[in-house]
Amino acid sequence: MATEVFIGDVDGHAYRDGKELYATEEIKPGLLCTVTGGSGAALADNDSTIWGVAYGARHQVYRPTSRSFDSGEEMVLLKGNFSCYYSEDYFDGDTLPSAGDTIYAGDSGVMATSGTVTVGRCERELSRVEEVGGVGTSQSLVEIRFNLT
Repeated sequence: MATEVFIGDVDGHAYRDGKELYATEEIKPGLLCTVTGGSGAALADNDSTIWGVAYGARHQVYRPTSRSFDSGEEMVLLKGNFSCYYSEDYFDGDTLPSAGDTIYAGDSGVMATSGTVTVGRCERELSRVEEVGGVGTSQSLVEIRFNLT
């Protein structure tokens, strides 16, 4: 199995919405989120109002045991017009979209190629070499351009 990949390409058109924002459940960076109760972030569903993409911003120097934000942990959501790179793990059915596809919110924070809530567009498909056993294997990724305002 290839490595799960999420790379947030914050290029100046995204802003971080995270002051006093806390995970209400375990949330993996890269998933779509909604805000509940003023300061709580939860995984979005296919009919949710998408507030942003779970990003990072662990402020203290500590060694978390997972990449995911735990319930109650402070976190940051990306909003605005920005790009991120994803592996198939972040899409409904573990299937990557094609360049030009409209991207919609799916269930449990993942994205889908059909739905009712539009979150962005697949700009391009690309591949990277994952270093495995000193040789490397090719892994497909997609660039998703978000417009979350």
